[in-house]
Amino acid sequence: MPFINKGSKKKRQYRTDGNKAISAKCYNAYRKLRQAYIMQHPLCEMCAEKGIVKPAEQVHHIKPILSADSELESLALATDPKNLIALCEDCHTRLHIEMRKGQT
Repeated sequence: MPFINKGSKKKRQYRTDGNKAISAKCYNAYRKLRQAYIMQHPLCEMCAEKGIVKPAEQVHHIKPILSADSELESLALATDPKNLIALCEDCHTRLHIEMRKGQT
């Protein structure tokens, strides 16, 4: 069977914002933390403040990973449990809409 050289694999990057991107290393570290965080915080933290009991479906970074100036800082933001909040889909969507309004 002939061998076809497809070239070197490119380093995979996730979610970009302009010239910034989250590296695979950073994203994989976050995925492990996210799973543990959602197990420890199964309810939406914003709804809980209002006395509403609703399951958390998303884990949101309070300070966005893409706001970091270096990959090391991105990794620190991605893996800091103090930078996370468990949210339901509605609260997560609402929060992102509010964040976009603040940027414009």
